[in-house]
Amino acid sequence: MLHSVHSIKRRVFAVLFALCFFLTGLVHAGSVADPISVEGPQRMLVIMVTFPGSKSVIPAEQIAKKAERVGAYIRAVSGGIAWMETTLSGPYELPAPLTEYSIKPYNAQVDRSRVNLLVRDALNAAQKDHDLSSFKQIWISVGAWTTPGTETGYGMICLSANPGFLHDPTSGERFKMKAVPLADGSKFSGGIIINTENSVLGHVAHDLMHAMGGVISGERSVPCLYSQYLQSHPVGGGRPDYDEFSIYLGPWDVMSQHFLKKTKQAENSDERRQASPGITSFTRMQLGWFRPGQVVTVQPGETKEVTLEPLLGGEKELTVMIPVGKRRYILVENRQKVSFDSMLPSSGLLVLRVDRTREEGDGTVTVINANPSLPHFSGAPFMPGQGELLFFEDKALNIAIAPLAITETGAIRIVVTTPSRVKEFLKK
Repeated sequence: MLHSVHSIKRRVFAVLFALCFFLTGLVHAGSVADPISVEGPQRMLVIMVTFPGSKSVIPAEQIAKKAERVGAYIRAVSGGIAWMETTLSGPYELPAPLTEYSIKPYNAQVDRSRVNLLVRDALNAAQKDHDLSSFKQIWISVGAWTTPGTETGYGMICLSANPGFLHDPTSGERFKMKAVPLADGSKFSGGIIINTENSVLGHVAHDLMHAMGGVISGERSVPCLYSQYLQSHPVGGGRPDYDEFSIYLGPWDVMSQHFLKKTKQAENSDERRQASPGITSFTRMQLGWFRPGQVVTVQPGETKEVTLEPLLGGEKELTVMIPVGKRRYILVENRQKVSFDSMLPSSGLLVLRVDRTREEGDGTVTVINANPSLPHFSGAPFMPGQGELLFFEDKALNIAIAPLAITETGAIRIVVTTPSRVKEFLKK
């Protein structure tokens, strides 16, 4: 109960902050961009950089292994629709010491001029060996051990530079894909992410999906799904913890939470390698990672039974989409402990409310919690005949969703119906 009270307080605080800034005109009142289609090979250059007087702790071989894991992750969560073709380059020693590039550890405090300086110097160094125009994405691997929430090393362990911190949002548009001018007169306008050498898989994947999603009309197609305000203003002013700011979706999407639990600090730890979650059907949909027939649309008031295979690893019907308004819908997915979802806190039928009219970082996607007494959405999925809530219902929308049975292969048979009829299916 205490956890629930604190969670409610944090949500109210974040909402009041966003409303206040909206009314005073200090932030752009936007929404999440339309989905795009990211298919086939995604050529990415990994630029390893070091600094005068500083030494890398992680050897290049381990950065290469991390890049391989990122490639396996993208292939898995996209259902094989997209994959990485990665080239490793460097390390290059940049002209200025680390202190000239380092930034604050919170989103709201980042000095964007320092991000621009790091990107320009890194790209100019790599341009001597590569045609940058042949790559869709660039990952700058900063050779500095960095502790999250502190100003050690680089300051921030990961960030999306393009789209993101390269652009000045006070210019009018909240996000924009910036064309980075290079020493030879050319420009690079593809995706750019920055991760420190000790970042984990989930850090890289989170930023990479921002970069792959790009920008439409000033908004990102793949948004952050945590509270951006609470990330920048941790409780007590100390090191932020995920349960403080991933208040909408918890551990069910890497865009909400980079990894699933506190893990060993060693980069080569098997536990740490496996600790990053997959993505929800929302993020997958925003990147165009469903094949025909994998998304089943059901209108409010209709009754339909569907058997959903696990979202990660399934081939047939994977998601139910229920439209409830302009840019608003409910998504239903089956999450099982397989592949990159193997470390999830529980499994079952996940029900999500999506409102793409909301500002990024202000509850675009919220999870329906089937077991609200358990901490941090750890028991959010519905399971047949189990849990505090046996089904989801929204009487105002005339929608009810219930899991009916689970097969040996992890597929879940569900019914989408109306609140007046749902109990008759549970009696069968």
